[in-house]
Amino acid sequence: ADVPPPHSSTEHPPAVKSETAESADGEDIPFGCWEALGAAPAELQCDVTLVCGQSFRWRETGEREWTGVVGDVMVSVRQRPSDVWLCAWHGGAQIKPSPDLIAAVRDYF
Repeated sequence: ADVPPPHSSTEHPPAVKSETAESADGEDIPFGCWEALGAAPAELQCDVTLVCGQSFRWRETGEREWTGVVGDVMVSVRQRPSDVWLCAWHGGAQIKPSPDLIAAVRDYF
């Protein structure tokens, strides 16, 4: 099997078509490697927070999606109407974030 090359924390992750499920209120909810961060829009608005001068090295990598580095891990966050979703990257592939990484991202924001 072909294995994608590893990506450094400064490179853009490869485009990955993520699957979603639809919640009862019609919101697209990512699943698979994505985990809810537990941050309501009143607490965190990625489109405002990640483009200001206080947040460095975050890049918009999709619609309402940003990728950056927290600690030494490349992560992507997606803003959804009711929450922010998180996935991690390892070796060029999306992986489910660990509980420790979720806590670190919460602390970051």
